[in-house]
Amino acid sequence: MFVIRALSTSATGREIVRERRVDSVRITVGRGPTNDIVLSDMDVTLQHAVIHKTAAHRVTIQALAGTPFIVDGRSTNSASIDASIGAEVRIAGFRLVFTADGEDDVVVSVERYGLLAPSAEKRDERQLYSLSGVMPSKRWFAWATMVAVLILFLAWPIWSFHHRPTKLTPEQMASVHHRGDQSWSAGPLSKAHANLQGNCTACHVKAFVSVRDESCRTCHAQVHDHADPARLRAAMAPKGLGGKLQLAVANMLNRPQGRCIDCHIEHQGDTMPPTPQHFCADCHGDLKQKLTDTALPNVSDFASDHPEFKPAVLFRAGKDPLYQRMSLDQVPVQQTGLKYPHDLHLSATNAVARMAQDLGQADRAKGLACASCHVADGGGFRPITMEKNCQSCHSLAFTRENGAVRTMRHGDVAEAMAQLRDYYASHAAAAPQGFGLGRRRPGDFAAASLATAYGQSAGGRAERAIRAVFSPGGACYDCHVVTSPSQPGALDFGIAPVTIPDHYFTKGWFDHRAHAATRCEECHSARTSNDAHDVLIPRIAECRTCHSGEHPTRKAPVASNCAMCHAYHNQSRAVGAVARREGN
Repeated sequence: MFVIRALSTSATGREIVRERRVDSVRITVGRGPTNDIVLSDMDVTLQHAVIHKTAAHRVTIQALAGTPFIVDGRSTNSASIDASIGAEVRIAGFRLVFTADGEDDVVVSVERYGLLAPSAEKRDERQLYSLSGVMPSKRWFAWATMVAVLILFLAWPIWSFHHRPTKLTPEQMASVHHRGDQSWSAGPLSKAHANLQGNCTACHVKAFVSVRDESCRTCHAQVHDHADPARLRAAMAPKGLGGKLQLAVANMLNRPQGRCIDCHIEHQGDTMPPTPQHFCADCHGDLKQKLTDTALPNVSDFASDHPEFKPAVLFRAGKDPLYQRMSLDQVPVQQTGLKYPHDLHLSATNAVARMAQDLGQADRAKGLACASCHVADGGGFRPITMEKNCQSCHSLAFTRENGAVRTMRHGDVAEAMAQLRDYYASHAAAAPQGFGLGRRRPGDFAAASLATAYGQSAGGRAERAIRAVFSPGGACYDCHVVTSPSQPGALDFGIAPVTIPDHYFTKGWFDHRAHAATRCEECHSARTSNDAHDVLIPRIAECRTCHSGEHPTRKAPVASNCAMCHAYHNQSRAVGAVARREGN
């Protein structure tokens, strides 16, 4: 076996020995890196010689490329060496000394004894085969490159910024070529700000000062603050010494916290990238710890850390409706002023379904559907009205004269009573044909005669008809909440105000267009709701069957960050008509 020792000398004259063992009876010598003994000299061939072990301490060395080597001062192409006696082999500028070690090992000590090659008497090999003698030095190139960078990307842009024309339109500015400050642009503007292309000073007012909110408000004057500025700063306060140090450095470099551009990142292409979730979670994830008096819960991710929905529930209808946000965990009820059981209208087999089929309002094999009344309009739905959505089935006709149908005025109790009094004051006591005040099926004339009383005055007949309208089975009573007269015998009936909410989430939004392929009953349990007071908003657990948090999962593939449902700027959104709200 062979023991190869590489000998070298450090800059201080200390000898360095690197030793390794080769368990083989054959080793090779050459300039190539695959040899057992590598000699880095251009006078050495890639495969220069091979050394075979023939006995315990005897080896033979044979030249492979016909280039001779020197053994103990004699040039030869092959030789037999007794390592126990010792021998010296020279190849180019290297000395290989053979000695014996132990009973069987042959030690080959390799060291450089002269120049890299005889042809390099005054220069080493790196200088001999390089262009350093005819090219400028690396240091010269480094200084030249640094100066060029400073001129092209600092001096020229600064000069261009201070000498740009100021009376050109944005279009003319965009057409100006070779402006030095263009090299500072991080990328093209988004489509929303495309009209500012080339007009850098519209946002970057001062050189070397980051964009300030005042520049944004020049155009976006109506944008509201997210919260009270003092509380917002407290909520955004960084954690720990490291965070405070980072904020101090940012302020020192004219990059204050909480600017518009922290969220609205420009120069990223045609569209601004969506707001990352951490922008919201950094404050709201531990908001209760930062603002101990806040009523808002901690929220950091829709899938794992989000409270139950709190819709704005209608507690009082009318001209000044009262809403209050309430968690769906509390099973809230609302007072719309209507009696509308969804299950009755959505049945496919009951009398309502048969009537809708006869009137052509529903398919022959089915009853009414959600879309029969709720007509999509953008991301929401059009308001429900008697004339557009109810009157096709719920008729207010009370008589037919000479082919014309007379109907009561809807939405005005006093006018409806005046119509009945006027009718009976001008007609005889005979029962009017098709009198429908006591109709048994909405939308059809009933045969009952509720105001026939021969010998009774017209006022008595009108009074009887009015009481029938506001009594069980009457046209108003079936759908509306009727308020009783102020005293027995009086006719001052009333109808509770009707308000149908069209938006339940005051702190977020929901776009039905994104769910157009989903059947309504998959989210809204209307077919099983037999009470008009039910709030048919799906709970958060139902939404999580499709919507994950910031990152999609196999069970919930729709990634849903905060910005999908919430806006940052605190702009109030109407819930139905002009409303007064209570609660958080």
